[in-house]
Amino acid sequence: MNARTARALGLLGCVLAYGGDPAVVVEAGQLRQTARPGTREPVVALEDAFRHPPMSTRPSCYWWWLNNLVDKEGITHDLEEFKAKGLGGVMLVCSGNWSAAAPRQRGPSLLSPEWRELYQHTLKEAARLGLEVSVNYYGNSPLYFAGDYSAELVWESVTPIVADWFHNFYADRRIVEDNFTSADKWMLLMNRHLKPDSTIDRNEHGDWCDASTMDKSGEMTDVDGNRRRYEFGATSGPLIATAYHYNNCRIMARLAGTLGKVSEQKKYEELAAKVKTGFNARFFDPKTCKYWSDTQCAYVLSLAFGLTPEENRERVIANLVENIMVKHKGHLSVGLIGMQWLMQSLTDMGHPEDAYTIATQTTRPSWGYMISKGATTVWEKWDMDTQGPDMNSEALLILTGNLEAWFYQALAGINCDPAQPGFKHIIIKPLLLGDLTWVEASHNSMHGLIASHWRKRGDQFTLEVTIPPNTSATIFVPSKDAVAVTESGKPAAKADGVKFLRTENNAAVYAVGSGTYRFKSTLPQTTQ
Repeated sequence: MNARTARALGLLGCVLAYGGDPAVVVEAGQLRQTARPGTREPVVALEDAFRHPPMSTRPSCYWWWLNNLVDKEGITHDLEEFKAKGLGGVMLVCSGNWSAAAPRQRGPSLLSPEWRELYQHTLKEAARLGLEVSVNYYGNSPLYFAGDYSAELVWESVTPIVADWFHNFYADRRIVEDNFTSADKWMLLMNRHLKPDSTIDRNEHGDWCDASTMDKSGEMTDVDGNRRRYEFGATSGPLIATAYHYNNCRIMARLAGTLGKVSEQKKYEELAAKVKTGFNARFFDPKTCKYWSDTQCAYVLSLAFGLTPEENRERVIANLVENIMVKHKGHLSVGLIGMQWLMQSLTDMGHPEDAYTIATQTTRPSWGYMISKGATTVWEKWDMDTQGPDMNSEALLILTGNLEAWFYQALAGINCDPAQPGFKHIIIKPLLLGDLTWVEASHNSMHGLIASHWRKRGDQFTLEVTIPPNTSATIFVPSKDAVAVTESGKPAAKADGVKFLRTENNAAVYAVGSGTYRFKSTLPQTTQ
């Protein structure tokens, strides 16, 4: 092995070479027991302490947490050790408190000044030593290790996604500046595994715990012919991985544009185009407009990420809707991955009522079923109540996907404007769905409170909106007649701080500045 030593106050994880050596797995509590008190020297060689790593011989590892005693000196020491051992790179991971062998401790928070300082020090020292640096986030505290550690692309896609989300919500360029280089290195690592057709197979978890896994156990053969744990689900792993790689390319191009990195932006735009072509050549049947696997997850990722050819988009949407409303009788079938995109994507495609049908189901698979069984937290599996204890958490919020965000974005209508990130410009566009008669929601943005509260009684509709200081908003008021809409008792078009823009899809659209506004309207027949 290329890596034989690790430091109790520095590295708490796995050291691998970029060459495919078997994994050396280090669990935090065990490693600390092998170190001499007050020193960085291990009592025994690492491989002697851990003769039976719990993973296979492919390059991979477990990681835990970096204890709160780590400092710049320790980081420099470990990086110099990596260099001396001939390692080519370091992956910096933000990891949660997952060690069962050690007391639960918290390292510096991802967004804390302490974490940022340690992170920047790691980048600087790695550059000095000629080490490649990549980054990954998992939980709340940093950990670094070297090597090509996983056969998984999808979960590690948080590397670019988190930076993008933070920038959208907070308009803080520092998040992008601090993370672009490491995200770029991680993308370089993933690109090494692209196939000649620009698709990628690196996916170990599929659409984890989708509805096809209910009442199953043991192993299964997936749609691509591989033996998997049954929780892998019914969607092709390579399809999911390639879709995410394409989306990551789009994000990286966007982040590069934010930083004015013209060549990097062009690089990722060109790579995205190649991946899109390869994706549709491998996974899409233009005759039937079906994607390989024919699952809700396959359709949702293709549509949400913009992979579907424009000329086929409506037929693909129709296939997705038929899968939900006919094949699954108004139920979802997605697992942890597809669930992240399902609700908002259906809404954006013009099918918010179908999303509402999914949200209000009470038979499995549904959140209503969980509630009917006495659940007070979200399960990991749709059939948690009838499954055994293995990999069956009673508290895995990820299975709600973007449902909570959909409550804010679709039902309350609170949305940020991508063209003006950080909620500098706000879009209020509530949807009146099903038998809902009122919705009230608020978001504490960096500028202050954003609130939306609407209520309908018969054909009468009221909408109260709060817009924070130093921001502006576009507000969509459902209405049969824009001329009859009032704000604080006055015709809305003549109210202070309100400007009528247009009528769009049975809504009067207004531009407003900061303040609180109270609109009243008469609803069209279709929304009563």
